[in-house]
Amino acid sequence: MAAGFCHGVLNTDNMSITGESFDYGLSALIPTYNPRFTAAYFDYSGLYRYGHQPLICKSNLQLLQETLAAVIDIKKMKAALENFDDYYLNEYRKLMMNRLGLENLPQPE
Repeated sequence: MAAGFCHGVLNTDNMSITGESFDYGLSALIPTYNPRFTAAYFDYSGLYRYGHQPLICKSNLQLLQETLAAVIDIKKMKAALENFDDYYLNEYRKLMMNRLGLENLPQPE
């Protein structure tokens, strides 16, 4: 996302078990920062919009947990996923600051 990549249809069958996305038929690089940018022409609701991608990835991981619960303790998986939002925001922030040539900013900025 720090490169401006917007996947057009980031549903469960377009994400690997390692968290990588594929099937880039409907995708785009956003020309300017716009969290509402949508790459798929038919996504009228903006479900897969640029700013919604982290939530979609987390949702895909939650769905994967349901399947893996047959062999992995669901409580452990849910506990691990509780940190997703913080981890993602910290990494995204670091990458975006790097792209802007900034070393550090106070959190509210």
